[in-house]
Amino acid sequence: MFTDNTEIRETLQFLVDQNEITETERLGCEERMHLASFQNNVLEISTPSRYYRDRYEERYKEKMEEHLSQMEGRPITIEFSVRPSSLESQNPSPTPPPETNKPKQQRPAGLSLLYTFETFVPGENSLYPYNAAIAIAKKPGGAYNPCLIYGGVGLGKTHLMQAIGNYIYDHNPHANIIFISAEKMFHDLASHTRGNSPHAFREKYRNADVLLMDDIHLLQRKVETQNELFYVFNELYGHQKQIVFTCDRPISELQNFSSRLTSRFERGLTVDLQPPTFETKIAIIKKKLEIEGKEFPPEVIELIANTIQTNVRDLEAAITNIHAYADLTGEKITLESTIARLKATFAGSLAPQGTISSSKVQKIIADYFDITVNDLKSKRKTKNIVYPRQLAMYILRQITDLSTTEIGLEFGGRDHTTVMHACQKIEDLKIIDPNIESTIRNLIRSVKENGEP
Repeated sequence: MFTDNTEIRETLQFLVDQNEITETERLGCEERMHLASFQNNVLEISTPSRYYRDRYEERYKEKMEEHLSQMEGRPITIEFSVRPSSLESQNPSPTPPPETNKPKQQRPAGLSLLYTFETFVPGENSLYPYNAAIAIAKKPGGAYNPCLIYGGVGLGKTHLMQAIGNYIYDHNPHANIIFISAEKMFHDLASHTRGNSPHAFREKYRNADVLLMDDIHLLQRKVETQNELFYVFNELYGHQKQIVFTCDRPISELQNFSSRLTSRFERGLTVDLQPPTFETKIAIIKKKLEIEGKEFPPEVIELIANTIQTNVRDLEAAITNIHAYADLTGEKITLESTIARLKATFAGSLAPQGTISSSKVQKIIADYFDITVNDLKSKRKTKNIVYPRQLAMYILRQITDLSTTEIGLEFGGRDHTTVMHACQKIEDLKIIDPNIESTIRNLIRSVKENGEP
């Protein structure tokens, strides 16, 4: 008994059967919960990070203990622990911290356990910054010092910076890690200056082992703070202390910023975060749902990824909003309800669709082929209906920013794969019949002019 993960899996399946947890939660837990030991009726279950340890203790501990105790006929206590992270199995172990008499530090203010390498989803847009951040966390003060991470709002700069801080703290709790926004440093200096204690300000920052400063662009025109930061930088860099900054633009584009500071930033590593690709947005949404134990239909996940065009932060906000609305109203999460929530809450973040509507395209194509719009939306599969329907789907995909899911909804609620097939069919026909290209051009011109082809 309790020699492998069998009892853990059986307990999780029991909780699913009792509607205590979802199937998605069960799969995530099975992947991350490993039997560590069983002694004196205490079952130790290891997890990949402090985040999951704390989450599982809060969400599953009591339910699992109750079921296991009933199975065993004796009280069973569960203790969740943190095993060496998957990062360590994929990369060389970090250099152990030197022996020190320094006291163990509290986790730095502002660092959130939600922001770790395990919860970051790297994609084509972020793999380089992600790998750089891991390398810095494993060897702070090494080859990649200082480091500047730049990119637009909500793309993950702060997440990566905090992941660095959390990783270093977890492996060296004696390190003096300072995580601070540039704006807070500005106010901190002002406070010390008013109190006639500028020396205390300098000592605070120059004694850091790791300095993580968010939003360095907010120091533009803040001359005194720039001057103090220059001396802090020199002190830390000279003693091989790790420095990481984030910025919303390349450092060369900062205005009213000290040239001696920018030259020091540029001597280190600079990495940029780009907006996520469609595939990465899908992965980010799935990861967010997995962490929070939520479940969305696949077509809803695709719709969110297709329509939110701004950043990761808005993707996560969309998930929260859609789930909260369904939870509070009792409505199912469907394509229709999701579109309504996205339009109501994230209108400024949705893909622009211009003035061309699907109804306009359908009307013009229906008139051209002497059929009705209802024919296009119907289930009929005769040749004189299927070809115009495929052509209408193709044109909507070409001249609007509607996703394949949204286009399918405009044609009687068809699946997005049907739209993808239609578009490919038209592409194939264009190769066989050159006249189709001319027909498409005329129809598109007619749609844009809202006249007759």
